[in-house]
Amino acid sequence: GFLLGVAQPPAAVTGAVLSLGAVLLLARGDGRGGAPAATLMVLAGAALHAFTSSILAFILSQTRRQEGLGILFWLLGSLEAPSYARLLPLLAMAATVLGALFALAPTLNLLSLGDDPARSLGLDPTRVRWGFLLLTAAATGLAVTLNGVVPFVGLVVPHAARLLAGFDHRRALPLSAFLGAVLVVAADGVGRTVRAPEEIPVGVVTALVGAPFFLVLLRRERNKLG
Repeated sequence: GFLLGVAQPPAAVTGAVLSLGAVLLLARGDGRGGAPAATLMVLAGAALHAFTSSILAFILSQTRRQEGLGILFWLLGSLEAPSYARLLPLLAMAATVLGALFALAPTLNLLSLGDDPARSLGLDPTRVRWGFLLLTAAATGLAVTLNGVVPFVGLVVPHAARLLAGFDHRRALPLSAFLGAVLVVAADGVGRTVRAPEEIPVGVVTALVGAPFFLVLLRRERNKLG
């Protein structure tokens, strides 16, 4: 109980931040503080994912069958209700992180104008980006701690929020949080009813929705490039 209720959230946030640092280190740009290229970040993320997946596969192979199934089900995403002793600290931490992100939305609007305009307005683009990356990593770690891995939510929802709210992050960020919650709860409802009383993990449902959406995005980007 102690490990799940107390130690897991800090461990998840620490793991998320370390993973972020590893990706940025592997994909670092010109060695003089330049921003890593997007392609290098994708490749570094894929390599890190393959490495951590192999470690996870080894751990699963060394656990008892019932424990292994529990870990696997959690990795596929689950909204199984945790105890209040575990939920309340997570809610407090999540509220703090989300509140910080929402409060910094105007800063993100300024940063979206470009580095030079942001500097002329008194912002340090590098420092602001690092702050947002760390907050995002913390939010991701907390979400995975509670619900496991629920794929494609971070891909589908921000695009939908941007279409509805435009480029103003003061509206887009809260709308993304709301739409993400709606999508996950709806996917969980579908997973619980399609094969009732059996349950399909929520991550499977979101992947079935998100993968086609991702392919549509790729096709649209290819058309933009000609």
